[in-house]
Amino acid sequence: MKIEKQIKSEYVTLSTNRCAVYKFLSKVYETEITLDFLRETTRENSPLRQVVDLEITEPKLKEGLETLRKYLNGLGGRDLEKARLELAAEYASLFLGVAQKPAHPSESVYRSEGHFVMGEARDEVLGVYRNAGLDRIGEYKEPEDHIAVELSFMAHLCGKTAECVENDEIREAEKYLEMQKDFITKHLASWVPMLTRDILEGAELEFYKGIAEITNEFIKMDRETIDELISGIKDV
Repeated sequence: MKIEKQIKSEYVTLSTNRCAVYKFLSKVYETEITLDFLRETTRENSPLRQVVDLEITEPKLKEGLETLRKYLNGLGGRDLEKARLELAAEYASLFLGVAQKPAHPSESVYRSEGHFVMGEARDEVLGVYRNAGLDRIGEYKEPEDHIAVELSFMAHLCGKTAECVENDEIREAEKYLEMQKDFITKHLASWVPMLTRDILEGAELEFYKGIAEITNEFIKMDRETIDELISGIKDV
């Protein structure tokens, strides 16, 4: 079934942009920020900078993006290696158990009664990945319910949606959108607000404060976006 050109363009653009945001956030949570990452975010028109500079009207998400931009813009003229070391120390404090109350980046810790790693949530998301035809997401060494892996999975689904729409595979695109809705509802939305709350309580640098705000607000907004996309594609 052929999709109207304008509708196709809108769906592909939106899915591609959403994919880019999920990839960006996944990269940030995966490990300590690298020197190359900092260099790329200070270059105009780089892929990472394009995500940071997205024009968003939703107030809270806009606020998070402005916090992140302020930090990155402040890197101009600074020793980037020194900035990298500061961010590495913050990452260790927030996510690697250095602080007394770290913001653990795994869903199981927030959703299990004993706050254990590799709990039931990990088994659940592993089953979701396999149902989507993936034995694992990328080359991650972290548990399958790590925030970076879950965000990367959403990026994968957004990419598949864009690909299906581009190829006029309407019902396949709808299937991937339904998978996104299910995953964000049952997983990301069920624990990310608690994770980002802990990050905001423990972070000292504006970088991770901005990232926490963006993550929480983007997931909230994206739930509504997915509903709109599903509603629209059903009418095609």
